Amino acid sequence: MPHILQILPLTTGFLFFSLVGLAGQGIWSKRLFKLTSGSVLIGPVQSVEQASCSIYVLDPARDLGMPACNYADPAVWPHALKVTGLLGGTEPLQHWEYQQAVQFWLEQAIIDNGARADRLASADLIYVNMHCYETWRAGKWWQVFREKVLDGADPELYMQQTMNHLSASPFIITSEHTMFCEQSLDAHARQGLILPYVTDTHQEGFDPLATTRDTLLFYRGGCAPPPNDPAALHFASGKLLRRALVDTIQASPAPDLDVQCACDLCPGALPHAEVLARMRDSRFCLVLAGDKPSSRRGSEAALSGCVPVLVGPPWHTVALADDIDHGASSVFVSVRRADWVVANASLGVPDNHPDVLNSWYLDAHLVPSSVIQVDSLAEVLGVLRGMPPEVLAAKQAALARQAYRQYWLPPPGETRSQLGEIVVKRLCDHAQMLKDRDIIPPHPIPHRRRTLLAD
Repeated sequence: MPHILQILPLTTGFLFFSLVGLAGQGIWSKRLFKLTSGSVLIGPVQSVEQASCSIYVLDPARDLGMPACNYADPAVWPHALKVTGLLGGTEPLQHWEYQQAVQFWLEQAIIDNGARADRLASADLIYVNMHCYETWRAGKWWQVFREKVLDGADPELYMQQTMNHLSASPFIITSEHTMFCEQSLDAHARQGLILPYVTDTHQEGFDPLATTRDTLLFYRGGCAPPPNDPAALHFASGKLLRRALVDTIQASPAPDLDVQCACDLCPGALPHAEVLARMRDSRFCLVLAGDKPSSRRGSEAALSGCVPVLVGPPWHTVALADDIDHGASSVFVSVRRADWVVANASLGVPDNHPDVLNSWYLDAHLVPSSVIQVDSLAEVLGVLRGMPPEVLAAKQAALARQAYRQYWLPPPGETRSQLGEIVVKRLCDHAQMLKDRDIIPPHPIPHRRRTLLAD
């Protein structure tokens, strides 16, 4: 009786997350189970020649009779020739390059690591790959959102219904811990996996130690309006933090600073390729929460050899904290006086009130010395300028060792993604936990007639 694994993206919050449940005897069971990621020593990723579990990749069209989905259909993916609208940019974007394409790459990881089951009956887990359908929904979402026309579909209602369904699941694959049922650092590591977004940062590889980096600090990102604008109160606290920090840094201009508020999707914005090029020319890159606690900036910085600088609260999510030593490769600056958070919750929005300081927390267990405490944002730049060269070199070396753990393609000269190996191992650990609890019976199992699933 294999368990079901599904990832459901929410494009408004740029999130992805998954469900695990029981399947059998022609019905989908509503009973759901936890993923126990556990605490591990962070070290070299061990190559997996053959995965210790089997995962059936369920095709909704083949196995469930859903309408066929074809990426070549412009209604499904119109951006293969030119990217338009809120997906950003003007260069062609293939569906597997889309930052929400984690479902596509998860299937590739299952195949590459020898975990794919040929038959549903012999599988420990079932992975429902909805990537093609979600690319269609993403385009539909943005079109509806942009034109303010519902056209028979209410995206906010869809998101609310999806979240209500997810709230019953303690096993979630997501981009941020706010999707978990229980909000605490000790609890969220037992509830699922926090994975990085898809990024095409460096197809040809990189070496942070061999690059001349003339820029001390780089940042580009959308911010809230200036604090004297009444509309600022309607922005999330992450966007207000961005505005406050950028304004503080720009008050002391210097030729080695490249820090600006600039929406990626707005007219006149830097092309994404130029943003990445400037990251590769910078020693430090700000990674700040925004409308939500997660983005692809942390992965892009790491993969560019630019030491991520996380400032909070509120904190930006860090991916796979049990498998990546973020304390060794990043800078964490905690500001005691967080005056960008609206003290009166009635004046702000749901993501801008004092409770955000508790819910947008750091995802990693960091030793106290890994988090630098300052009183105000005015001290952040001094922390970076005062960092000893040997400390910076150590962080760059840590990036070089670990960056590919946030990348879905294999490192140069290798055949498998390190990130894919980590994820498949975690899924197999979960399958073993279910076996130990007698939730997955030993194979082979008696064949049961299924009316919804084609074996």
